Amino acid sequence: MIYLHPAIVHFPIALLIVSVVLDALGLVFHRISLTQAGFATLIMGGLGAGIAALTGPEEDVKDAASHDLLARHELFAAVTILVSLILIGVRIGNARGLRGSAAFGYLGGGIVLILAVVITGYWGGEMAYGHGVGIRQLQGTPVSGEQNQVLELWAKLGGIALVIVILGYGIYLARERRQLAAETGDVARWTLSA
Repeated sequence: MIYLHPAIVHFPIALLIVSVVLDALGLVFHRISLTQAGFATLIMGGLGAGIAALTGPEEDVKDAASHDLLARHELFAAVTILVSLILIGVRIGNARGLRGSAAFGYLGGGIVLILAVVITGYWGGEMAYGHGVGIRQLQGTPVSGEQNQVLELWAKLGGIALVIVILGYGIYLARERRQLAAETGDVARWTLSA
């Protein structure tokens, strides 16, 4: 049996969280391009969340405890999709952009979206790793604990380095934009545009 859910689900998780982060950065640094990227990732993340919801391994749920976890996981997945659709609708309905307190209210909805994504992932992880739903044990040679720890350490260091590089580049771009705005007198206001 092919399990599509684990292959698909990580994309909407990342895209939905990144969409809120991009919108917040665009609002703080007055960058319409960041809020436009946030809107695009919101659409892709919402679409991906819908696809991921259709590919879950429900047929592997065998006991009552796993069924209870599945119900919680599906509930928060539905909340994630609903909040995504609401935020997409708000953005489409305000094509000229959200300003001031409306923009910050939208970001509040984005925080609710991130919480829904995290809670959905938590219950999915409990199902998979706590109850083995959708996981098969394959036969093979086990990796030694020490070798596995070294690989895990390098993976974590690589991830940290990537985050530092991305944040550094974002700060560099923000400074360049601020300097250009100061030189030209073109300072955008607190705006989230579609």
